[in-house]
Amino acid sequence: MLLLLAFATPALPDVVGLAVSAAFTLDIKTNAAPLNPGSKNADRSSDNVLAQSVLDQLLAVASDKRSSAYASWPPKLDVISGQTNNTRFEGVGKYNAFASAEKCIPSIGITDGLIQDVIEGDADRLAMVLGHELSHILLGHTTCEPPGPKPSFLRMAFTRDQEFAADKNGLKLMQRAGYSSQKGLKVFQVMDAKFGYSSFEALSSDHPSLKDRLAALDKDQAPLWQSMSSFETGVFFLAAEQYASAEDCFTSVVKAYPDASEAWLNLGYSRLMRYADAMTSEDIERLGFERVVTGGFFRRPDTLAAKLRGVDADLWNEAVLALQRASALKSDSPIVKETLGVAYLLSPQGPQSERAIPLLKEALRLSSDDKNIEPSVVITIKINLAAALEAANNDQDAKVLLESAQQECRALRKDSAALYFDETAILYNYARSFRSASDRTSASEAMELLDQYLSLEDSTSAWWSIAYKRYQLLGDKFQIPKKTPQELERASPIPHRPVVSIEVAKDSHLTIGQPMSKLPVGIGKGVQLNVDASSDLKRVRYPSSGIELVGNSQLLAISLTADIAPPVQIRRFGTTAKSYFLRVGMDPQSLRNAVGNEPIARVPFMDLEQPYYFLPYIGVGLRLDSNKHVSEIIIARIPVAQ
Repeated sequence: MLLLLAFATPALPDVVGLAVSAAFTLDIKTNAAPLNPGSKNADRSSDNVLAQSVLDQLLAVASDKRSSAYASWPPKLDVISGQTNNTRFEGVGKYNAFASAEKCIPSIGITDGLIQDVIEGDADRLAMVLGHELSHILLGHTTCEPPGPKPSFLRMAFTRDQEFAADKNGLKLMQRAGYSSQKGLKVFQVMDAKFGYSSFEALSSDHPSLKDRLAALDKDQAPLWQSMSSFETGVFFLAAEQYASAEDCFTSVVKAYPDASEAWLNLGYSRLMRYADAMTSEDIERLGFERVVTGGFFRRPDTLAAKLRGVDADLWNEAVLALQRASALKSDSPIVKETLGVAYLLSPQGPQSERAIPLLKEALRLSSDDKNIEPSVVITIKINLAAALEAANNDQDAKVLLESAQQECRALRKDSAALYFDETAILYNYARSFRSASDRTSASEAMELLDQYLSLEDSTSAWWSIAYKRYQLLGDKFQIPKKTPQELERASPIPHRPVVSIEVAKDSHLTIGQPMSKLPVGIGKGVQLNVDASSDLKRVRYPSSGIELVGNSQLLAISLTADIAPPVQIRRFGTTAKSYFLRVGMDPQSLRNAVGNEPIARVPFMDLEQPYYFLPYIGVGLRLDSNKHVSEIIIARIPVAQ
């Protein structure tokens, strides 16, 4: 039960596992039509025959040592039609397979939608799915007595381990039965293409990501699947504006696959955004930067000003090198050209418009010729080209581009959340194009645009104070009535980014989901603590840094338990937006200032008797002492019942 109502949050991907015992996949509602022709009755009959035949062959090579644990043997098979009225299968969905042992009677269920649209009648793929479900039964995952209650964090971790074990055993079963493992593994690839999710998102689900499952099974191509998983997770971190964690992901990809142009682009983008994150209002004004958009940035972390103040030329150079590599590998990509052009607009020496303009013009040409490019990409290119033209004092051509971008934004306004950064940049730059306003009429038009911008933009943005200064100067010069900052500030603040990592040393992070075998050395020597013996989970304490880690092969949770522990940065979406630090020992007022109106739930972590105050949208849990001071902070993906 959420204790506070939440304001609107960005549409980041979310994965919710289906609440069915030992399920093979997720319940994903789609409108996909069955691929098999013919009557539905004929299809169902054929599905039943094929599924029973495959299961019989798997049972013939399986040990029956588990049969004595159940009231009957072998397991019953149900092929579930989408039109079934059987309440037992209520909520199973269109694409699913599962094993259960209700009343101690083992059974396996599979939907005809999964057979027709994902398995596509292929016996090898079907053997992989049914071998997985049969393995849940053989390995004792489906018990006659339901297991006792566990905190959702532990339950999800245990279940993911069971999924890996069932995958491994299922692969052995299908191979013994004479099926092709390579053809069978294709079922994971088809599911991933239809409704896959990243390794990081899987931490909120009872199933590992499909690419991680393929990396564990497809030994010949394991490095490829691991890199694809890292790429996918890096994309999630980019959407969450966690640029340092994204950079780590893409660095690992380009090390393994130096010809991966998309990874080079994303690596350059991650570095460019980290560089932009350090900008201050003073930097922007001193260097004369224009307002650009590349997914939303130029928002300052206020509390990091002392640490990050100034322009990091080395990081900018690293970003440009990665983007130039991407451009060499993929010279016809408008997104690569655009991002490199934006990098030149953000040069530590000030905007290099002479280098940016040709790249952005080429990006616009390429995007106009490519019918597969999203309209929103064309809008951002026009805005950034207009910014480059303004930097070159070509205000008239910039106005034409901004007017065009604004018209296209209005046509797409139904997706207004995705256009927020585009619309604010258009307003800011359009108002800036009136910089030479010499009469009351043009000054009034510029002030009206700035009024709209200031009312829409987050008031903690570094751009907001610059825009208000311009607004104030125009009002004073031409004696035009103006609003106070309080009248213009947004009523609702920008939501916070989800927290995924902490910095333990310069450019060294602990990130949820990273391999436990690759922890940074800076956290000190660990002491192993006891955890439930039935699981593969480990809990390790690092006394010298005030950190405890929970994980199996992956890092699943970071716990900060002492004043010496590193702080947790809470940042709003968009670079230069205001941010705060959560620290062990902080007082109630500081805590309230940091988390604002974030919704809070009471959720157990490792112990049902010890709930935490959990902020589900940012992934941080808190324990408080008797004085309401913070005594522990955890970073984890914990499912919260709504």
